[in-house]
Amino acid sequence: MVTDEEKYLKLLGIQKGPPSLSFLVATVKRHLSKVPYENISKIIRFHEVGPSIPSLEEFVAGMVEKTYGGTCFAQNIYLNHILNYLGFKSKLVGIRKDGLLSHLSLRVNIEDSNYFVDAGIMSSFSGPFRIHPAESFNKDLGNQRFVFSPKSDLENYSLEIWRDGKMIRRFESSSLAFTEQDLEIGIRKTFERSAMFMTTLCVHRVFETHSRGIWNRSFYQINGVDHSVRQIQSYSDLKTVFNDELMIPQYPLKLTLDLLQGNGATKLFEV
Repeated sequence: MVTDEEKYLKLLGIQKGPPSLSFLVATVKRHLSKVPYENISKIIRFHEVGPSIPSLEEFVAGMVEKTYGGTCFAQNIYLNHILNYLGFKSKLVGIRKDGLLSHLSLRVNIEDSNYFVDAGIMSSFSGPFRIHPAESFNKDLGNQRFVFSPKSDLENYSLEIWRDGKMIRRFESSSLAFTEQDLEIGIRKTFERSAMFMTTLCVHRVFETHSRGIWNRSFYQINGVDHSVRQIQSYSDLKTVFNDELMIPQYPLKLTLDLLQGNGATKLFEV
């Protein structure tokens, strides 16, 4: 019987190998290209089963059958799982906001060095990057700047995300352990009807040389430091973008738009 892990690896197009830095780089890159950052599966799951992330079996089935991915919790939980399955020493790292778990990233240890990995920030900025004070750097992608500052403990980091010259998010990782209850509370918080990804249409796909995405009515493309954006004019235009630009024509757009509006979001398009 084929395991979910084997299905996962087949989707990524990789096979088991020695857990080296180069293999980690390749695995993260394949994960970004094959597993979209999207909240459509999240919105539908909330409608069908309530506030929870999918099981590994459900997550893999969603990827294989519908090209689903997920937002930060699901993405990084299962990337962490598959990295450990491949033999890496990978650990989930908690980022808190107002005392609650609001984000997860990964800390992967290779030959006594720790590396940052994060598939959950809606960007090709995902690592691996060595967690060492000498490895601080800034990275410009489109209209965003990422400021990565590893700490002297060689385990933690701060990450600032700037957009159009304004800081929009700041992550401070912690070595403080979190419980299953902490994780459940953090996940449930993201399913509140007023939460950003319950009232926003969001898909981000990373391709070989560029990334593309949708944020409500905006379709954007990032290629290095270049950034372009146009407004989606109609529901028909939206379907064309999903089909031709994002290459995921099977997503249930009408249902998603109805559910977003039911959560209190502004109506995006006449269907």
